[in-house]
Amino acid sequence: MRHIILVLFLGLTTLLLSSEIEKGAFKFTPYITSYNEYNSNFFKSTNNEVDVIMLKILPGVKLENRNKTNTELKFSLNTSYRHFISLVDGAKTTVGNNNDFDIDGSLNLSFFKTGNFSVYTSDNFSKLTYSGYSTPINKFINNFNFGIQTTPFGKALRFRLGYSFGFNKTIFTDNLSDRTKIASEAQDNMEHNFNFDIEWRFLPKTALLSTTSYGFIIHYNNDTSTSASLNIVDSTPILSKIGLKGVITPKLALKLMLGWAYVMYDSGSNFNSFIANAELTYNFSKKTSFVLGFQNSFKDVLFSNYLSYYDIYLNTDIALTNNVNLGFNLNTTLNAYSNVSLGNGISSPSSRSEIDGRFSTFVAYSYKAYKAELKYSARKIFTDFTTTFNGNTTHYDYLQHLISLNFYIFF
Repeated sequence: MRHIILVLFLGLTTLLLSSEIEKGAFKFTPYITSYNEYNSNFFKSTNNEVDVIMLKILPGVKLENRNKTNTELKFSLNTSYRHFISLVDGAKTTVGNNNDFDIDGSLNLSFFKTGNFSVYTSDNFSKLTYSGYSTPINKFINNFNFGIQTTPFGKALRFRLGYSFGFNKTIFTDNLSDRTKIASEAQDNMEHNFNFDIEWRFLPKTALLSTTSYGFIIHYNNDTSTSASLNIVDSTPILSKIGLKGVITPKLALKLMLGWAYVMYDSGSNFNSFIANAELTYNFSKKTSFVLGFQNSFKDVLFSNYLSYYDIYLNTDIALTNNVNLGFNLNTTLNAYSNVSLGNGISSPSSRSEIDGRFSTFVAYSYKAYKAELKYSARKIFTDFTTTFNGNTTHYDYLQHLISLNFYIFF
């Protein structure tokens, strides 16, 4: 109940303050969003398909300065209250009729934008609550960025040096089972990353790009026996890419990046491979576009050092009228995992591959400060990978449908 009261208090406060700040040096925008979603397979499971309805209300505020010529400030804060309704027998799932309360905030600052030397910084913070267990699980996520940019030879050549720090931390009591603790803590880590980017705009709408990054990821809990069974190890990723982005014709644009990634893990196999992404955009008009893209790279995963993936996608956004938009997105991804090591009494094949197919479509209506959106999405995992624990076999191929009706109001 106290979470509901806090959400309502923030919403009413933003409405009362908006008229006072709107005419000053800053623009203050309160808003409220309502997400209503049906999920046909909440646990993404073949063995335990659970239908769930999620109702979410999200009031928030945005603050930004009006004169952005030399200094730019953007701040946002929102809270959200989520209510889950399980549509199956309560003995089959831990979802139940649970209530979760989240907080998200972000701050972006840029200084000296008009000169040849500028500074930028940002921070994003989230606090997530998962109440569908014997005791609530709280997860804290924070990402901080700082960088400097210089254009010593004019605006055509830009150098950018940046640093980012992020952490994920889970907090709970000792009432949870060991397996739930492992799953909850599995992504607890902190990450440092340094990057250096160069952009040479040799034509008004065409530029050569170069990006290089070096980082290291440290897991908080990788020295425990249970975490080791999930193969959670620290890593040092090094990536370098070079490419081109620009306009081919007035309606056709291309972005192409090629490079190499080398990721050293404290144990197990390293990732050492070619990476690339390409994107072709065709603009029929200012509000209607088609995007065809390809990407291959890697991701860290819990029970294997990494997975390498190849992704092909098609995104569209079509303006039917000035107020109505229609779109659809189609993705097909091939995932290949490095040596799989679950341990802790769980048996599985040492290799895993899968095809991840995703489709979504939406129709949105907007009028002034109001917007409504109806969205459908489906996801299908094709894989023969299975695990066995205490004589029970779990399959990892599944089908999931999502239907959502969302409302947005900006004051």
